[in-house]
Amino acid sequence: MNINVEKHLCSNNKMNMAISRITESINSGKKVVVYGYHDLDSVMGISLLLLLIKYFNGKVEYFIPSNEHANEISKEEINGNCKFIDADLILTVGVGYKPYKCSDIGIDIISTNFNDYEDYNNLKAISCYKLGEAICNYYGTTTVKKYLDLVMIGTIYQNINLTSDIKDLIGQGCRKINNTNNIGIKALLKENNIESISYEKISDVVYSLVKKSKAVSKIDNAKIAVELFTTCDKYRALQIAKYFNKGEKQENVFLKEIIINNLNKL
Repeated sequence: MNINVEKHLCSNNKMNMAISRITESINSGKKVVVYGYHDLDSVMGISLLLLLIKYFNGKVEYFIPSNEHANEISKEEINGNCKFIDADLILTVGVGYKPYKCSDIGIDIISTNFNDYEDYNNLKAISCYKLGEAICNYYGTTTVKKYLDLVMIGTIYQNINLTSDIKDLIGQGCRKINNTNNIGIKALLKENNIESISYEKISDVVYSLVKKSKAVSKIDNAKIAVELFTTCDKYRALQIAKYFNKGEKQENVFLKEIIINNLNKL
């Protein structure tokens, strides 16, 4: 079964199929693999799904393709890695796939991409959040809301049209950072000596993350970032936060302006 979740989640029958399949894996204790791209938006989406599935006691791992230019799922990577870790289901984040190329893989695939839903404009973290909302509805909880800080970080640096729905999610994410439970975000705030959250402080933290995600070793940085936002180890989180806080020599004024302008629109 290959499912593309591309329309409005609450009204599309594909979403019901996807949630049924995802919760089947979670409830039966079978392994889910989140297969995602290496940009910061995808990293936030990957981290959100890892934390949420673990919250429901599901078995989950993630995989980021070794080819930094790969924006499509690789049968070779799946056969060499996902099957090796006994994956029952694959959720893709920021990575497309062609069902006719994947039909003989033997593992069900669900895409979280929203390529056909204009409001989300293929925003990966928000797409994962919306999927998370549907999963939480199944379990009768609103747990996914505590990950809105991750959604904000994955979205705020992008040059996009901020619809009212997106503004609301980003705004909630900014407020969530003030009382975040995420150990990685706490480590970033501590490393940046931030006690009181302001838009300027948020822009500094996001900017340092985006610069590292665009560095030469971007795939390695993506994996390190996933660890930062999903770890329960405070000491390890602080080590990673120090790494991400090391500024690149070349400033990107345009990127900073995008972050600040988006924050000012809230």
